[in-house]
Amino acid sequence: MSEILPGYRCLVFDFRRYINDKETPIEVTFRPATVVRRYGSLMEEIGGHKFGPYPDLVDVIFDGEEKISRGHFTQFIKEL
Repeated sequence: MSEILPGYRCLVFDFRRYINDKETPIEVTFRPATVVRRYGSLMEEIGGHKFGPYPDLVDVIFDGEEKISRGHFTQFIKEL
């Protein structure tokens, strides 16, 4: 995939729809969205656990919603 910039239309994994690997087909968990921000994140420590670094993330707004969903990995985004 080439440049993923704000305004880019894509299919993005929505963790809120995921139950488990047997009950949740992949076509249910990927939803259309618009990218609003692209960035990277350094290593963070949260509750004694280290996370990151994550060099390529995006924030999106899923279709039909107003709230921004943060921290999606660009490598798993599918082009619309």
